[in-house]
Formats: sequence, C-alpha cells, structure tokens
Amino acid sequence: MRPSSSFRQIGALLCRVILVVVCLCFSVPSAAHASGQGSQNTPTQLRVGFFLAPPHAYTLPSGQSAGAAVDLLVGHIAPLMGIPVEVVGPYPFARLLHDFDARKLDGILMLSRTPERELLFTFPKTPFHSMSPSLAVLDASSITEFTQETRLEGKRVGTILGAWMPKILLTSGARLDPTVGDSSTALNLQKLIGGRVEAVYAPDGATLKEMIRRIPHAPAIRILPIPAPRLAVYTVFARQVPADIVLRYEQALQTVLSTISYKSLEQQHLLAPVR
Repeated sequence: MRPSSSFRQIGALLCRVILVVVCLCFSVPSAAHASGQGSQNTPTQLRVGFFLAPPHAYTLPSGQSAGAAVDLLVGHIAPLMGIPVEVVGPYPFARLLHDFDARKLDGILMLSRTPERELLFTFPKTPFHSMSPSLAVLDASSITEFTQETRLEGKRVGTILGAWMPKILLTSGARLDPTVGDSSTALNLQKLIGGRVEAVYAPDGATLKEMIRRIPHAPAIRILPIPAPRLAVYTVFARQVPADIVLRYEQALQTVLSTISYKSLEQQHLLAPVR
C-alpha cells in the first residue's frame, strides 16, 4: 500500500473519532439543573428559593418554610402542575438573585418585574399578588406622610440591598442605607428603633406591619404608603426550565386564583410564629 493511501485512511479515522467526541460532548446535559431531570429534559421536582417576607414567606421554628406564597405554590399550584415543588430558604435578597445558579435553584418564589430581571429569569404572564410600597417611621417622627411633594433631604432610610424602589423615593433626597441579611427588614426596623435610621422602606406594607408585630415591646410605629403604583409580584423561573413547565404553572395559577383569593391565604399567616 502506498504511503499516501495510508495517510488518507488514518486521516479519515481521525475525523470519525473527532466527530464522535463532538457528538458526545453536545449530548451530555449541562451541570446546572441536570439532577432531578426526567425524560425529555423535564424536571421531576422544582427547587424554588425565597427571601424572608412574612406573611408571604417565612420559616417556622421547626425550620419548615411557610407563608401565603408558599401555600399558594406548594399546596395549590404544584398539584395541578403535576410536579412537586421544594421551597428553600430564606436567603438574603441580593444573594438570592446573584447566586441563583450556584444554589441550583429552578425559581424564585416572589419577585417584581424589571427589565434587568427579565434578562435573567422567565416571568409568567400573570402575577399572583400585588404589593403597596411603604415607609415605616416612629410615631414621634417629623415625617407624617409621604406625598408627591415630600422631601426627605438628609434623612437616613433603611432599605434592602437589591430591592426595587419607586422613583419618588429615589428622588426624594433621602440618604439610602441598604441592609444585607436573611431578614433585612427586621434589621432595618431595629435600626429605626435604635435611632440609626429615620425611616424604613419595604416594597410591601403588609410585610412591614407583620415584622413590626413580631418585635417584642416595639414602640409605636406608623406605616406610610408611598404614592406609587402597586407592585406586581411573580413566581419566576430559571431560563433553563422548559417552557412547558412555565405554561403549566400559568394555567394552574389561573385555575387556583379563580377559586381562592390570595388575601385569604395571607390572613392565615398573620402573627404566625417565625424563627
């Protein structure tokens, strides 16, 4: 056999080997969300993370996740989807967003919609609830209301790192003091009581009220609604979650909300014990 013929055979063999290796590489599922996958890349369970926000999501003394949003997803929506859901947390809000993939999560229990977040997560068409952005101030505070004309020049306002804030607050002249932690709102309320901030912002007035109720011997604290549109909140999903799963969630959500109100679930968790 001539040398040139041998070289051609060896070259053809190498090409076939390379082709097989390439095919194998593309057929191996990615590490993210590979565990718990059923046939046709459909997950057999969803892991959904949450941040502390009673009465929507919190942790019982036993360590079990609880709350109105937890009940809605785990107890009502998941059975209609046909996929069990594990709700895990609480995580600090900013870390929940930034370390989402590292925590091997498939979704976030409740999140408001922004253009930046739409690049990271799949938002369903329908929110499951809406919130009223609010401020908490001591009863003796000189801040008696928050209107379009309110100016907070130089006043320190405790906020949650990474949380959405209305433009009217951002342009009020307030000195924003972001807090990080599993319970940023509770920490901010302690700062308020201790005189380290003059107001506390939260995207949800109901969470502020519930956090205040859980502070032993708390001084009189007032909740001031912020004149901004109510904030729609969604359960969002990782981009890797199949579109069919998101569609099943949307269909189940519409079915559930046609028979029960989220407000009724919320009422069941007011003043519930929290760790």
